[in-house]
Amino acid sequence: GDGQTDRQGYGHAEVHYTLGVCYLFENKTEMAAAALDKALAKDPQHVTALINRAKAAYELSDYRKAAECFQGTYELEKNKNPEHLYHAAVALLLAKDSARSIAIFERLLAEYPAQFQLSWRENLVHALLDAGLEKKALLHIRQLAAEYTGEKQKKWQEVLLNEYMHLDMYQEGLAL
Repeated sequence: GDGQTDRQGYGHAEVHYTLGVCYLFENKTEMAAAALDKALAKDPQHVTALINRAKAAYELSDYRKAAECFQGTYELEKNKNPEHLYHAAVALLLAKDSARSIAIFERLLAEYPAQFQLSWRENLVHALLDAGLEKKALLHIRQLAAEYTGEKQKKWQEVLLNEYMHLDMYQEGLAL
């Protein structure tokens, strides 16, 4: 804008950020995304604008943009939150980018083994199967079948049995 607008503070990242958050609360997601993009253009290091931009992209089913923003948030954070990386991996899975999704899941598994939840492992299995990496998925399917209880355990035992049959691993299938 002109100098007058900037003197009133409208050119500052914080104003665009606040406007973006207000739009998000009103479920005006496209307007929120536009305002947050303006905030990030003025201040690319604005972590809270970036995480809110990730949420807006996700709601708009722009999963590649969501992944980029979730991962960017993680990289900028002083206190790294592995959940932001997890959300990036899930967004890439939804964007049908299994290879990049798997890379982030494997990074999470290597860097945060204690925080790597069973639900995260489930999504890693989906990414591996989408990528046609059934043998690599087996390790994780076995772990899910072993660690879950009740209905979830039964479901993952069925998945494991199906994978054994699919991979002609009949001895393992019979043992199961």
